[in-house]
Amino acid sequence: MTDANAETELARKEREGKAIGPVEPDCRALFEQYYSEWKADTEFLSNLNGAEGHRAFVKICSMGHRAIPFIREKIKAEPDPIVDALEYILPGAELYFDVAVPNLADVCAAWDSYLDKSDSDGTDLVHIHNNIDPECPLYSPEGKLIGIIENDTALNNVRWQISRLKKGGYYIMYNGKKVEIDCYGNLGECPEGFYDASLFYAGDML
Repeated sequence: MTDANAETELARKEREGKAIGPVEPDCRALFEQYYSEWKADTEFLSNLNGAEGHRAFVKICSMGHRAIPFIREKIKAEPDPIVDALEYILPGAELYFDVAVPNLADVCAAWDSYLDKSDSDGTDLVHIHNNIDPECPLYSPEGKLIGIIENDTALNNVRWQISRLKKGGYYIMYNGKKVEIDCYGNLGECPEGFYDASLFYAGDML
């Protein structure tokens, strides 16, 4: 299997919820896949908003602090616009510049200095994790694919909608397991590893 095929396979497993808690090599492969896709599609864009709105850029940001070591490698090698992802991964970071109008090289140097003063991967800071649960396909009672649930908030919204409709039979697939949602929005028997992140974090704060 080629490196490109391996990365595509990894991305597929991530979508299907089979790449839970990826180890370092898996994170690197995903980052490099998203980074290459982003660079290829946006290298000649003059509109910064278009580059930051690209699907692959959003995916890099959703990796959270796991992407930081790889972003640092890029900006240490040469000034790279991927540095802008750090603004989304580490919101609120205070950067200091020696010039009034910093260029890309100045921004990369400032971020590198900031990360040196904190933990090298930013783990001493609070992060936003948009993709708490693995993405899960949602199916209608007739078995028709409705779409992909990308995070816990979206799952809870789907459960709320079903409870309003009072119609059972909907289900999601998680790690190859069918998880039914009854007419009250309750999840059926869940496979190992599946959890309601909202309840988990709420309970953990008590």
